Formats: sequence, structure tokens, C-alpha cells
Amino acid sequence: MCIRAVLLLLFACSPLLVSYSSFAEEQGGTIQPPQAPAQVTVRSFGEQAGKALGFVSTLLGQALANREDSAGRPPYDPCLPEAYGNWREFGVVEGSLAEPRSAARIIIDRDNFRLYLERVLPDGSAEVVYQTEVALGQEETPTPEGQFLINHVYCYPDVLFFTPEHEKVATLYAGFMAPLLACDENGNCRRYRELAIHGFNAAAHPDSRHIRPETVGPVSNGCVRLPDPCAFKRHLIRLAGVGPPGRDERGSYHWLSTPVDVWVVSNQSTAGSLVEQGLRRIGRGLESLLGVFSR
Repeated sequence: MCIRAVLLLLFACSPLLVSYSSFAEEQGGTIQPPQAPAQVTVRSFGEQAGKALGFVSTLLGQALANREDSAGRPPYDPCLPEAYGNWREFGVVEGSLAEPRSAARIIIDRDNFRLYLERVLPDGSAEVVYQTEVALGQEETPTPEGQFLINHVYCYPDVLFFTPEHEKVATLYAGFMAPLLACDENGNCRRYRELAIHGFNAAAHPDSRHIRPETVGPVSNGCVRLPDPCAFKRHLIRLAGVGPPGRDERGSYHWLSTPVDVWVVSNQSTAGSLVEQGLRRIGRGLESLLGVFSR
């Protein structure tokens, strides 16, 4: 009854819900939105904000996953160490060993085609826990600068790519895809231009002869391609944690225990301005969130 009451309050507060656009990466096509209802993704920074939002995110993610995961357990993922049956188990065990347990942030450097996964400590300092070269948008379709976030990840081999004709393509994402969300000044978040961070197996693309296969450099249609999605999702899930597995028409997924900021920058001054924008959004988002629980 307690969970049901919280969910009713959250869904009644429409400004806090994410409205998903149709999915389609690299070719600009569309499919129907995922079956999972939207999750609260109010921005979170700071120790107290992270705890409050993490609790709501986990609670809602568990309720949604328990309802959605009627198809059974997620498929076997060779990226998982042998001791674990799914990424939830991995995150719980490995995350407990990763001290200090803190927020995560992703920085994407457009000038040097590099991605940095950072641990953000309660005092605001950060340390890089993983970095890699990546592929970004080519000149005609550049990866946009700005502040985004991810709140769920498709992290199993069954994640699908959909063509503009709505045909399903397996293995293109090499077992990982995280949709990028953009949030306005009031904390409302939507899928941004069908962009995502994902693995890339060019041979699986139905138009592979006309797609550049590289996973480093200016070659994509705007998405961020990972050369080693296995390594990235291990570090991301160890740091951020995930809820129970769910499944929709795109594949098996997990809600992140706490939303992860993604900053796409070209220089240090851009990063500084993004911090200021994020802090303004946090204040508005927390006011809205606290208003839900005070009603």
C-alpha cells in the first residue's frame, strides 16, 4: 500500500515525469515508445539531494521492473563475470566494494573524442574511474554540446536497433545502449534527438556498406559509440548501481539507482557554464519533488 501511494502521488504530478520520444538511432527512423512508464528524473547533485532522489528512483524502478519483467530473466551476457546472473547482482556486490559509494558523472570531450566516467564525491570533488576514446558525430551531424542525463540502460545482448521501416536489427548495439535525455529549467526531461551512448557492430547494420564502422573519431550521426561496451557498463553499473531487470520491445534493461549526468563539452569554460545551469535546475527540481511528498 505504501509503494502504491507513492506511485500514485508521483504519477499525479505530471511535470516531474519524463515524456519519451520515439526511438531510432543512426538513421533517424522512429518506433513506438517503450512500454515502461516514465520515471522521475529530477536533477540531483549533492549528498542530500542524491539520497532523496536515489530513494525515489530505486522505489519506482523496482515497482516498474517487477511489473514489466513478465518475460523472465534477462539473457546471458558474456560481459558479466561468471559469478553473477544479471547486472543487478553485479552492481550490488561490486558496488559495495567500491568506496566511497557516490554519484557518477560522464564527461564527453568533443575536441579529443574521449569519454570520462567520474566518481563525484560528497564534497563536490571528482575522480576519473574509467576513460576511453569514442566515436562522435561527423561534420554534417555533430554530437551536440550540452548537459544531458541517462536514467536507464539496455545492457544485455538482446537490445535491438530499429530501422526507419521499423525492422528489428539484433547485435548492432553490441549489448549496450543508454538513451540521452535533455532536461529543461523546470527539471522536465525528454529523449533528445534519438541520441544515445552505445556499442556499435557495423557489420550488423542493414546498410553497412554506407555506414562508417569506426568507434573512434568523427564518424557517427550524432550518437556516442563505445569501442568497448563491456568495460564501460561494468564501470558504470559498479559506480551508479541499478534496480531489478525489466524488459520492453527494445530489450532487457535496468533503471539506474541514481540518474547520471552527461556533459558534452569542447573546453573547460563550457564545463563551468554547465555546472551553473545544472545547479539552477537542481533547485527547481528539488522544490517540485518535495512538494509531492508534502501534499
